[in-house]
Amino acid sequence: MNIEIDAFGLTGNMGCGKSTVGEFLQKHDDVCVLDCDQISKKILFSNENRQNIAIILGSSVIKDDIIDSKAISKIIFNDPIKKQALENFIHPLVWKNVQEQVQNGNKNTIFVVESALIYETQKENDFKGIIVATCDVQEQFNRIKKRNNWSDNQIEERLKNQLSNKFKEEKGLIVINTNCPLSELESKVEKLYFFIKNNERGRLIL
Repeated sequence: MNIEIDAFGLTGNMGCGKSTVGEFLQKHDDVCVLDCDQISKKILFSNENRQNIAIILGSSVIKDDIIDSKAISKIIFNDPIKKQALENFIHPLVWKNVQEQVQNGNKNTIFVVESALIYETQKENDFKGIIVATCDVQEQFNRIKKRNNWSDNQIEERLKNQLSNKFKEEKGLIVINTNCPLSELESKVEKLYFFIKNNERGRLIL
């Protein structure tokens, strides 16, 4: 296996708790979690990329010389061709940024790269191993409804772009079920932390 990034990937579908897992991991001084969503937003809204974004999505996304996030959301939700074009532009820049941060970081740091689309973009073999955050579907829907106030149909529409929880559970090196109280989840993340810190062998199911 050709590892491109000296880091662990952290993934999981919308509402499955990967960000919470990342937050608990980040409490350790020797862990650095790189959030691809945050990196993507910085790239998307940077002045140097404004013209490229306008070319891809149209000039309507620029208002008062600033990129309008609501306009972008509306376009990419309703126009799959433009959505794909935007992703083709953004994703390579995100992964380049991640690689640079890992390569230039402290060699004793455990890097964890958080991204919902590691399997969808076929990046899983670029990492030392993949951590999958998961939960049952009903809990997943309840969390998304509470956070976003979306209907079941809206949630299902957005989840179409993600592979199933079961697929990711079967593929992950470490699988952590987040359908539990936060105190229990934090204990699970502690076990996860020592598993990757000590380079333990085999799979870990929590």
